[in-house]
Amino acid sequence: MDSSGACSPLNWNSRELTRGWQRGVRAFYWGLGWTEADFDCPQVGIGVPLLDGNLCNVHAYALAQRIKDGCAAAGLIGLPFGVPAVSDNITQGQEGGNASLVSRNLIANSAEMVVSAHRYDALVGLHHCDKNGPGFAMALARLNYPGLLVSGGSILPGCHQGRPVTILDAYDSQARADQGALGHEESEAIIRAACPGPGGCGIAASFNTWGIAMEAIGLMLPDSSSIPAVDAAKQEEAARVGAAVRRLLERSLRPRDVIVMLPDIDTYAPHIRAVFGQLQRNDPRYIPFTLTDQGQRGREPLLIALEHLLKLPDSRFAVSEVLDLLDVPAVRARFGIRENDLPTL
Repeated sequence: MDSSGACSPLNWNSRELTRGWQRGVRAFYWGLGWTEADFDCPQVGIGVPLLDGNLCNVHAYALAQRIKDGCAAAGLIGLPFGVPAVSDNITQGQEGGNASLVSRNLIANSAEMVVSAHRYDALVGLHHCDKNGPGFAMALARLNYPGLLVSGGSILPGCHQGRPVTILDAYDSQARADQGALGHEESEAIIRAACPGPGGCGIAASFNTWGIAMEAIGLMLPDSSSIPAVDAAKQEEAARVGAAVRRLLERSLRPRDVIVMLPDIDTYAPHIRAVFGQLQRNDPRYIPFTLTDQGQRGREPLLIALEHLLKLPDSRFAVSEVLDLLDVPAVRARFGIRENDLPTL
């Protein structure tokens, strides 16, 4: 609703162009093949980090097209646009690495510029690395236009001699070879196998951390960061984004309405200590993570998940392996967290 209490049209912003005083601009829309009815459809800017030279982003445009199709099915017009992207994996240790963090601000500025200048009604940003996701989040918060983020998904681990390998193994094998602890050919074989296809870093690093954070603060649909890039479910998710954006427009729900500000970490300090076994057994918050019943630990999803979470600081497994082991509903139930406790889009 607007300030008078009347319901606002879904094309609350774009109608100033499509039905505004400057009718001449409609020529550009007719050239896109629009029909008369399209001039009243809400327009959704789809921010795409374009960088075919990087596995994190190589599938971004194809995913954006899937989101565009989903927008059309929901009665919206999806309009992909590109933003710059820098791969810190490729540029680290080089002069180009200086551009990595800066690219986050350029992405935010670019998205804000394109979406506001063309008077789009909503923004969807694709999260394919730890710069473009936060960049789009900054743009959403600053614009306060209805919208959300979509994770491009994690890369699957590679396979070397029957065991999973990730980018961490690639770097480790190089270091070991440099120290003479591993042969050059063996190191090269690991490096060749570590990254088998599209997706963001599949380890417990900043790409996945940011994805989970975006879900937690309410800017990303639940489970978006948990679907691997090449999983068919990622395509299905992308096709549903248009319907989700339409609901945001219908409810006039904007980023600043749902962003959750996290409380002081001291509030959760007792729970953190409980997870890591710092409390006594007679404390009601104590978690018996030292259970010796290996049979039960191998059968119960909650115990499997808890054991792997406790070993996380020493682990090198990929996100896809975490997803195989972690039964999220069980963990949520164990800590008494209801699904609707955190506001989401």
